[in-house]
Parts: sequence; structure tokens; C-alpha cells
Amino acid sequence: MELKALIKRIEALEAENAELKARLAKYEKQDSSNSNQPPSTDRFKKNQSLRTQSRNKSGGQNGHKGTTRLQTKNPDEVIQCHPEKCSNCETDLVFVKGKVSSVRQEFDVELPEPKVVEYQQIEKVCPVCSSKNKGDFPKQIRAPVQIGNNTRALITYLHVSHKIPFNRTKEVIADLLGLEINEGTVENFLEKAFEETKQIHSEIMQKLKTCKYINSDETGIRVEKKNYQLWTWCNKFYSYYAADKRRSTAVIEENLGTDYQGIIIHDCHSAQNNTKAGSHQQCLVHFDRPLKYVIQEENCYWSQSFYHFSLSARKVRDQIWQEDCDPEARSKIIEAFHKALDQIMKAPPNQEEGMKLYTRVLKHRDSILTFMDHPDVPADNNGAERAIRNAKIRQKVSGCFRNSDAAKRYAVILSWLETAKKQGESALEACKAIFFGQMKLI
Repeated sequence: MELKALIKRIEALEAENAELKARLAKYEKQDSSNSNQPPSTDRFKKNQSLRTQSRNKSGGQNGHKGTTRLQTKNPDEVIQCHPEKCSNCETDLVFVKGKVSSVRQEFDVELPEPKVVEYQQIEKVCPVCSSKNKGDFPKQIRAPVQIGNNTRALITYLHVSHKIPFNRTKEVIADLLGLEINEGTVENFLEKAFEETKQIHSEIMQKLKTCKYINSDETGIRVEKKNYQLWTWCNKFYSYYAADKRRSTAVIEENLGTDYQGIIIHDCHSAQNNTKAGSHQQCLVHFDRPLKYVIQEENCYWSQSFYHFSLSARKVRDQIWQEDCDPEARSKIIEAFHKALDQIMKAPPNQEEGMKLYTRVLKHRDSILTFMDHPDVPADNNGAERAIRNAKIRQKVSGCFRNSDAAKRYAVILSWLETAKKQGESALEACKAIFFGQMKLI
């Protein structure tokens, strides 16, 4: 009896093992090319782009305007290259007058050196009452020796915009400027920048809420060896970041609020789906890779239909909103796409993975084609994806944040820098504006 029981147990374990292997093999076929897994999880497989092959040859296309660096009319220094003697008869040409035959220019920089400005407080004695009077130092001059605003801006620029950690920031300043600073000094400058950008951080969100659409996303960051989230709400004009331990709707309500009347574009994360907004647009690119996987592995007809429908909708939207397109024809085309989607959803797939995607599309049917009603609303969340890439680059370069305050400080300062860049200002100039009190939004 015991032998029979063991044999039965072995057979059950073998069956369970086979089932688990089959399930595991299915997911081993997924990577960043056919799912929403990050490329860092790929193993020994080259990533495949979702872009289709173009008929154009590589390189610049016909009509492309090339650019080249132009010579300046006012060079800082002119060096004349004189021939010393005739190359034919070797006659001395030192005192022979010549003319400029051609010009070449070299653009270069001089390595910076710290500029020391001394402020002298002058004391004067009143000739009438003999009282002593002293001149006032500028408000920003508070210590016998201190670092100026340009250097503070440079340190903030290196640490926040280029993600350089504290110790390397200190080293760069020492090598570049010959100024010895410690990590505490860097911390103090960043704290000052944080205090100065708090107000404009709130203003950025208020500006965002007046826009037609907002891209939203979040990604994991490490704070004190714990998992946090860096959230972003952005579009082509503004970028707003917030660091929080939570990945819930409460974070959205605390930052975006509950009164946004525009279109929120996002992935299928539940907190994003629950955002209170005028309307929603699901990121269609987030469907592309899973659809590709289901097409490859299950040969799912529904997935093929929806995939090509999605690509066509994105392409047609740009065409129907051109100036020469008749508004009535545009409305009919948009209506036709809604009817086509309804037809696609009437025939659910039989495959397991295909059914998961079908269920997701069915659940968010009303937020699939929102973008078609607007000429400038993206059908994807690429803007937010690019925005949160800052967090991943910083984590690779600098590691985790020392504490939650540092993470929140980074999010506030970064909001101003990224917004300033979108409005035509360089990140370095944006850092200068922090310390010189010149921050403003368009």
C-alpha cells in the first residue's frame, strides 16, 4: 500500500512539474520587445524595435537641411600665418606686404578660474555730530568668505541635472575651479535651491491643470534602501515631479487634485485609471508589445486585428486633422473607427493571453480613441516615459537617495529644471535663475 501511495504521489508531482514548466516556458518567451518588461530583464536576446522598416535609405533624406558651424565675424583673437620665404626661389618675404587669402577658425574655451570679489565696508564719521556710519554689505554677502551664486548654480546643475553624486560633485569643483568644498556644502546649496523652487513647483502644477492634456506615469526609486515612487505629470510645456512612498490614488489627489478637466494619458495602472479628470486616454504603445507577443506565440486573430486597428488610428488621426481636411469628413472617419472597434470587440479570442488583452481593452473601451477627437493629444504616454527616465539614470549613476527629504528635494528642483528646458532655457541658466531670483514661467 505504501509503495502504491508513493507511486501515485510521484505521478502527481511529475504532472505538477510538467504544468509548471509549461507555464514558465510561456513567460520565458517574453522580453522587452513583446511585453512591458524593462530591457534590463532581457537575457541573451537582442531587443527588437516596434518600428516597421522604411523604404528610405539610411542617412539624410532628400530635402533635409544640413547644418554646419559658421565662422564668426568678431573673433576674440586673430593670428596671421605669414610665409617666411618664397617656396620657388627662397627669397626672404618677412618685410613683404601680403593680403588675407583664406580664413579658418577654431572654437575653444579657456578653463575657468574662480573670480574673487572683495566687499569692503567703509566707515565714515559725520562732520556735524561725529557719529560713525558704516556702509551695508549686499544682502547675499553674509560671511567673511563664501561661495558665489554662479558656483552654487553650477553645483546644483551638476548634481541634479547630470545626476553626479555628492563626492564626485565635490571633486569636479576642486579640479575645475580649484575650490575645496565638502559634501555638507553641496547639501546646503541643494537645500537652498529647494527652498527657492517650492513656490514655482506649485505654480507648475497650476499651469499644467490649465492645459488640454497631461501625461502621467510613475517609476520605482530607492530611498534609504526602501522602495519609493517618483511620479510625474507633464506635457510639452511643463514637467512636475513628486517623490512618495505610496503608489496609490491618494498621491494623485494630493498633487493633481480632483478637479482636472482635461485629458489624462497613462498606462493601465489602477491608480492612474482612477484619476479624476475630464477624460482618459490609454497609452496605445503599452498595448503594442503584449499584442506582438500574443501574435507570435498564440497566433491570435483578435490581437492581429486590434494591433493593426491601433496603428491605423494613430496614422489616420494625423491626416484627418490637417487643414485641408473637411470637418464633416473628419467626423465620419472618427465615427467609422469607433464602429470598427465595436466590431472587433464582438469577437473575443479563444487564447489565454489574447483574452487577457481583450478584457483589458473591453474594460477601458471609452479611453482607447479619445485622442482622435483632438489634433494635438498624443495616443501614447511617451512624454511621461521620457520624463521618468531621469530617475533611472540617476539611480544608475548615483545610487539611492539618502533619505526621503533628499528624494522630495530632487523632485522639486528637477520640476523647475525640466520645465525651463521645455520653455527654451538651458538647465545651467535655469540653475542660475534659482539663486538670482529670476525664475518665471511662460
